[in-house]
Amino acid sequence: MTFSVLALLDRANKIALFSKKPGTKVGAVLVDKMGGVIAEACNDYINPLYDNADIENEEDRCLYSEHAERRLIYSAIQSGIYDFSDKMLVVTHFPCCDCSRAIILIGIRKLLVGTKHMDKEFLEKWSNNIEVSKRMLVSNQVTIYENDSTEGQSLSG
Repeated sequence: MTFSVLALLDRANKIALFSKKPGTKVGAVLVDKMGGVIAEACNDYINPLYDNADIENEEDRCLYSEHAERRLIYSAIQSGIYDFSDKMLVVTHFPCCDCSRAIILIGIRKLLVGTKHMDKEFLEKWSNNIEVSKRMLVSNQVTIYENDSTEGQSLSG
């Protein structure tokens, strides 16, 4: 099966827009080997805590949030998906070390990363973390495809 990189990244970007977080919005899509989307998630707060008036500042609110990659994994498991070895994870930003460990431990072996939204500010904050994440993923046989979502490409499932 062949996947359109632009279509997959576009889907992840649209999912990211659902995030209530004011800063970086991340989308994640899990694709099966036939190209079907089987799970999707964005980085977001754990409901209903976001609406809790006792949580006044954004730094404290971040403690009540979850990254898109782990939200997707939790959601997929709750839906009865347990074998991730033949799935591909599509994300709008490079996963952090915490999410990379989850990707490795759940058994995902293909990762498509959109780099379009990884601007200077994002990279200043996350570049060291991304470096370690890449080393972890590669050393655990996760194939990484990076794309700025301006190049039309296809990937084989």
